[in-house]
Amino acid sequence: MSKTDNTLVVCTAGKHRSPTTKRLLKDNHDIIARCAGIHKQAEAQVTQEMIDWADYIIAMDERIDGHKSYLEEHFSLGETPVYVFDIPDQFEKEDPELISLLEDKLAVFVDRITNAKQN
Repeated sequence: MSKTDNTLVVCTAGKHRSPTTKRLLKDNHDIIARCAGIHKQAEAQVTQEMIDWADYIIAMDERIDGHKSYLEEHFSLGETPVYVFDIPDQFEKEDPELISLLEDKLAVFVDRITNAKQN
């Protein structure tokens, strides 16, 4: 893993799930991350510039919030892979249960991107 693995973390408002994920990526995996939301009132709204910056995109939830579908419909993703975590919008920022879920999902994510680079 290197600091060139730019990862965009997308949720609805960019207030709870994505900032927690961003911190965990930085602290535990040395990955640069930005977080953004798809809602008009998100702290930072997703832009094409963010998409273009990213080597990888993590979408917090598809089943309920439709994050991946929104990105596909509104942006040119090119070859940037989108990883769906399917973590619903029911947690506060830094919630211990959220952190536990994210740590499991991030371990799989990091393994996948590491293996993809080696192949």
